[in-house]
Amino acid sequence: KKELLKALEENEKLIQQRLGKSAPTEIKLDLELERLTKRLSVIKDELDKIRAKKQDEVMPLHVRSMDLQERLRNLDTQLNSITFDLNFLSEKKGNDLDAEFSANPPYNPDYPPPYP
Repeated sequence: KKELLKALEENEKLIQQRLGKSAPTEIKLDLELERLTKRLSVIKDELDKIRAKKQDEVMPLHVRSMDLQERLRNLDTQLNSITFDLNFLSEKKGNDLDAEFSANPPYNPDYPPPYP
C-alpha cells in the first residue's frame, strides 16, 4: 500500500510539474493572443471614435429635420384653417347669392339679353 501511495504522489508531482511548465509554443501562443487582444481593443476604440464623429456631423441635419417637420405641421395647420375659412365664406356667399338671385334676377325682364 505504501508503494502505491508513493507512486500516486510522484505521479501527482509529475502532473503538476508538467502543467506548471509552459512549452515554448504555449508561451508563443499566449503572447500572440495578448497582442491580438490589445490590437482588437485599439480597433474597437477607433471604430467608436469614427461612429461618434459621424453622429456629431449629422446632428445639425437632425436638428434641421425637426425644424422642417415643425414648420410643415404649422403650415398644415394654417392651410386647414384657411380651407375651413374659405369653405365657410363660400357657403355663406353662396347662400347670399342664391337669395339675391332668386329675389332679384340679374337682368331686366323687360329687356331680355340679345341672342344670336
